[in-house]
Amino acid sequence: MSENLEEVVENALQVAQGFVGLAQYEEALEVCEKILHLKPDSVEAHFILGCVYQACGALPEARLSLRKAELLDETNIAVKALLGLVSQCMGQLEEAMGYYLKVLEVEPTHSDALINLGVIYQGAGEREHAQELYERALGVDGDSVPALINLGSVYVETLDFEGAEKLLRRAYALAPDSVQVLNALALCMKNQGLAHFKFYST
Repeated sequence: MSENLEEVVENALQVAQGFVGLAQYEEALEVCEKILHLKPDSVEAHFILGCVYQACGALPEARLSLRKAELLDETNIAVKALLGLVSQCMGQLEEAMGYYLKVLEVEPTHSDALINLGVIYQGAGEREHAQELYERALGVDGDSVPALINLGSVYVETLDFEGAEKLLRRAYALAPDSVQVLNALALCMKNQGLAHFKFYST
């Protein structure tokens, strides 16, 4: 590829990424298609397509684009992490775990992989594994709202409502407008009230 064409592709990738950041997905798709016409082996273009399809809920298309990116660059951590998320959303949990574990082998502090893998373990009833992963994620970023919410949910499941409320109040302080935080905090308080009611009514 000529030097001039490389520059065109690089500029187009920046434009596509900008459209994604603005949630202008149709425009991002159009730019990526043009890039792939010029450079079919562009890992970045296939990855951006995967991001766009995933954001739009088109999971099979996202998976296809990301697998193309993975075949072109098997060492790309961002591709594997997003493949894990897409597989998880499609209910293919073993495949998702495989991707997350590969990510963590290379980058043990990858916060999204830690949290998402924890969600899978928690869903399987393996709370201790899930708690360990959420705590590792908080060790990487103490202000991670998803890690605080998920760790709080583990505490709720184990009836440690005081610990859960403390974590969820931290999450609320960081993201007071988050519906997910509000729902989690409301559920914790509701369960805490029910537990007290059962205790005093026995």
